[in-house]
Formats: sequence, structure tokens, C-alpha cells
Amino acid sequence: MAADPRTGTVYVGSLANGAVYRARSGGRAAEVFLPPGTDGRHTANGLRVDGHGRLWVTDPTSGVSVYDTRSGARPAHFEIPGSAPRFPGPTRPPGRCPAWP
Repeated sequence: MAADPRTGTVYVGSLANGAVYRARSGGRAAEVFLPPGTDGRHTANGLRVDGHGRLWVTDPTSGVSVYDTRSGARPAHFEIPGSAPRFPGPTRPPGRCPAWP
């Protein structure tokens, strides 16, 4: 999940199919911003909006894609070379953290 501090819009990614949903500030429901499978994405497990209004989306199967939050266009994509897992699942932070098993 990521929030755009400029607009208050919240983005949520699907681990199941790679869709990214957008909930606009003051809105009553989320909408599909990036449909499942957009640009070959199979999961959307890491999202962040930068200060320029670009949404960064990580997918362990296809790398990192950058999207314009106004148009949905993808101005950049970064692939991670090799056949090893690109982004292994979450890791437990050092020390004790009640939020992690």
C-alpha cells in the first residue's frame, strides 16, 4: 500500500493477480488503476509514490515498474537479471518485533 502525500490518494496492490487499486481522497470506493497483468505484472507486493507523482510497483516475477499516477503510463521499468528469486518474501527485522511471527 502507498499514499500520495500530495493528493491523499491511496494505492493498494494485489498479491493474487498484480492489479493496483486506487482510492481517491474523499471517494467512497476504490477503482482499478492498473488491471491485472498490466505490463506482464503478476503480483504487486511493494508500492511507493515518490515526490514527482510516480508510483513504483515491485513484482518478484518481472522487476520494478514506474507509473505516472495521472495517466497510468509506464515511463520506466527495471528488470533484475538472473534466475534467482528477485525479491524474496518479507524477512523478519532484527530483534523482536510483535508484528512479525
